[in-house]
Amino acid sequence: MRAELPRAASSTSFPSLPDTAPSSPTSRLPTPPAGALTVETPAPPPSKKRANAYGQEGGRDKGKLPSKRDRKPAGIQGKWWPTLHSRTGQGRGCGHYVWGEPAPSSKVAAFDLDGTVIRPMNGNSFPKDSYDWELYAVVLLTNQASPFSDLSADFRRKIPFVCRRLSVPLHVFACFEFDEYRKPAMGMWQAFVERFNGGLEVDYNASFYVGDAAGRPADHADTDRKFSLNVGLRFFTPEECFEDAPPDNDYVLWGWDPFAYDHSTPDPPAALSLAPLPDTTTHELVLLLGGPASGKTHYYETHLQPQRYERISFLPQRNSELSQQLKQRVSDHFGRSRSTDNSSPPEPRPLRLAIETPLASAFSRRLFLRNFANLLLSIRGVPRSSFKISAVVFAPADESISGKGGIELWRHNSVWRSVTSGKGVVGDRPRERAVSLTPIEHLRKWEREWEEPTLEEGFHSLSTIYFRLPSALQPSWKRWLADVYPGKARKTGRIAVYGPGARKDAVHMWEEEARVEEGKELVGALEVPGEDVV
Repeated sequence: MRAELPRAASSTSFPSLPDTAPSSPTSRLPTPPAGALTVETPAPPPSKKRANAYGQEGGRDKGKLPSKRDRKPAGIQGKWWPTLHSRTGQGRGCGHYVWGEPAPSSKVAAFDLDGTVIRPMNGNSFPKDSYDWELYAVVLLTNQASPFSDLSADFRRKIPFVCRRLSVPLHVFACFEFDEYRKPAMGMWQAFVERFNGGLEVDYNASFYVGDAAGRPADHADTDRKFSLNVGLRFFTPEECFEDAPPDNDYVLWGWDPFAYDHSTPDPPAALSLAPLPDTTTHELVLLLGGPASGKTHYYETHLQPQRYERISFLPQRNSELSQQLKQRVSDHFGRSRSTDNSSPPEPRPLRLAIETPLASAFSRRLFLRNFANLLLSIRGVPRSSFKISAVVFAPADESISGKGGIELWRHNSVWRSVTSGKGVVGDRPRERAVSLTPIEHLRKWEREWEEPTLEEGFHSLSTIYFRLPSALQPSWKRWLADVYPGKARKTGRIAVYGPGARKDAVHMWEEEARVEEGKELVGALEVPGEDVV
C-alpha cells in the first residue's frame, strides 16, 4: 500500500495538554480549554484526485519522483542542516532538516514519521494551523537506516514535500545508521534538547510523543513505546492522538528486560583443579572468556592491570592458529631479556599474561592453549607444566533469561557502551574512547558456538564473574536499547513486559509466530560465516 500524507481537516484544533501528567502514559488527550484561540481553516473543495507522499495531486503514483518544477516547495522554506555524526565518526549519522523558523519551547510535541504523520491512503488528518502549534516545539523523529544508500537519498528529497504539506515550523531528525541516534536510543531527542531548543528545559508533564510502533497485536514493532519510556515522554498512539480513540492497553514489550536484571547477585565460588599447582611466583596465564561487551576489558583494567599483568587481545583464526602478529608481539614483550653485564646470566621477564579472547567452544580453547604453550616454549623455554593456567568466565546472573552465552545481555551492553562512550568510567577514570556497536554477526556466532568451560580443558582454576554495574551507572543502563540493532524484538518470541490489558491467550499465538519467523532467519544466518571479536 502506498503511503500518503493525510489531508487537513476543515477545522483543526490540536488537543491541549494538561499541566500535570495523567495517571498512565496512554491517558486520553483532553479537549482545548474554553476561550482558546483556534484558527479556522477553510475546507478545500472536494477533489477526486488523491495526493501522494510528496503532496502532489493526480492519478496513481507510478513510483516516479515529482518533476523538477513540482519539487520546488512553495511558501515557507526549509533546509538540511549539517549531519549529526556518531561519536565514532563512522557511518552516515543523523540527518537534521528544519522547516520554517521553529521557535524554542519548553513544551515539545514529538512524532514518529512513517505510520504516524505519513499515514496510509484514506488515513486521518494530521492537525495543523491550530493555536497549539504556537505553544509547542514540533519535532519529527524517524529511523531511516538502510544498507541501500539510495533510500536515504530518496528520503532527503521527500522530506521538504512532507513539511510543505504540514505547513508547520518544525525540526526533522532522521537516523540513517545503527548507532546512538537510532530509536529507542535517546540520541535524536538529546540532540534536539541540548542543541536545538534554545537551551530551554523541557516540561515533561506537558510534552508528549506519538508513534505507531506500540507493541499492539497488529503493530510491526514496539520501538516507539520503548523510546518514550527511555526519554520520559508521555506516549500516545496515532489513533489516541488524532482520532480521539480510548487508550489501548493491549500491548506487550518484546525482547530482554533490562529492568529485571539483578546487579546484586554474588559470584559463585571458583572451581579448583585437584592436580598439584606449579610454582606461580613467575609464570601465570589468565584467559578472560566472555562474549562481546561482557566486561573483560573493565575487569582487566580494574583487577589485573594493577597487579602488572600484560594484556593480549586474541582474535582467533578459523583453525585457532596464532597469527604472525601475535607471535611477534609475544616475542617482543616476553622473550629472553638481554644482559647488559656479561658477568651475570640474563634474567627472564616475569610472565603474567591476561589473554582477552572470545573463544566460545571447548575445542577452540583446547587448541589455543596447545598452540600458545608451544609458542612460549619456543621463545622462553618454559614448558606448559610450569604455568598456572586460569580462566575467568564473564556471564549473566540469569542465563536462563539472558539467552545462551548471555547473548541478550551482551547485545544490550554493546548498545549501552556505544551510546555512553565518553561518559562511562573505568574505575574512577573517565572512558573517553568512542566504541562502535559490535556487529550482529559476531554476537550470533558467539551464541551458536558457546560451551561452558570446564577444568578438563586444562585449567587449574575456573572463576565466574557475573556482570554487574555500580549503582551510579545503572540509571543510564536501565533503558530499552537492544532494538538499536537491525531486526525487531518481536521476532525473538520473548515477552519482557505485558501491558495492563494484554490478552495472554493471544500473546501466546504471537510468540509462536515470532519463533517461526526467527527460525527462518536463523537458518539463513547460519550459512554466512562470521568473524570473532573481543
